[in-house]
Amino acid sequence: MLGNQVWRFLTKPNSLVSKVYKARYFLNENYLDSSAGHNPSFVWRSIWKAGDVVKAGVHWVVGSGEMINIGTTMGGDDEILKDLFNDRDQDCIRSVPLNEDMRQYRIYWSKESSGEYSVRSAYRLLQVQKALWRQEDNDSFWRKIWKIRALPKLVDGDGDSSWVKPHESIIKVSVDATTFREYSGSGMGVIVIDAGELAEALAIKEALSWIKNQGWQGVIVESDFLVAVQAIRSKAPMVSPFGRVIEACRAMLRDLNTVSLFFIKRSANVAAHELARVSYSIPDRVFDWSFVPIGAFNALKADLLS
Repeated sequence: MLGNQVWRFLTKPNSLVSKVYKARYFLNENYLDSSAGHNPSFVWRSIWKAGDVVKAGVHWVVGSGEMINIGTTMGGDDEILKDLFNDRDQDCIRSVPLNEDMRQYRIYWSKESSGEYSVRSAYRLLQVQKALWRQEDNDSFWRKIWKIRALPKLVDGDGDSSWVKPHESIIKVSVDATTFREYSGSGMGVIVIDAGELAEALAIKEALSWIKNQGWQGVIVESDFLVAVQAIRSKAPMVSPFGRVIEACRAMLRDLNTVSLFFIKRSANVAAHELARVSYSIPDRVFDWSFVPIGAFNALKADLLS
């Protein structure tokens, strides 16, 4: 529980408690660089020791990077690219979109998708550090413990287990994403029918961006990733990279007031999943009916004929 106080030092440095401890124990530095000091109180010594596990899970959202000193001058990118990659790969790397949100840097807790510290994830990290956590032995047991809660809230239209044809005046957009562990990459698929953790959120964001660019009205967007759908509906702030994508989705949905987002089961999202699976070998493509990959085509045909 002391980890919660450490997290407050890091995220709420202007609170009264943070100012008192800073004045006493780390006046000329931030908490991450602090030491126990000479003759520390029992409370400070306990909080400082609890900081070890918090520090292990802290990551940075860089933003513009102006406030983070990495100890070297950033430069020579083009020269490095030319030395290490061929012309095609250089073009691909340069075409990667940069962070659209260049707000000031901040930290986030890397063990939760929301970016906020939790005792649950800190406990698990501590067990991993002590080599007391074996994935295969503990996952099922602790999943039951931590998930003792009410069922997730769904809205009318959520939870379909088979694909449902939209009404005549409605456009339906189904999205899915997949990861390619062997290539350390991910891909996404978006299916438009007229009348993962981060990759899945990016798939929804790309679908919303596409809808906005097309100027479509009366659109249903479906995803089989419940965590992302619920996060987008929530008003809770999220500071992690996943959370920043979620916030971008929220902003677009506020502008797209005739677009609705629903959760569906994987069994109702087979076509988008099949398209996501082939996205690594055929990136940056838009298909019409004549050239849809066979797996997605079969799934689409089954949906439309059902």
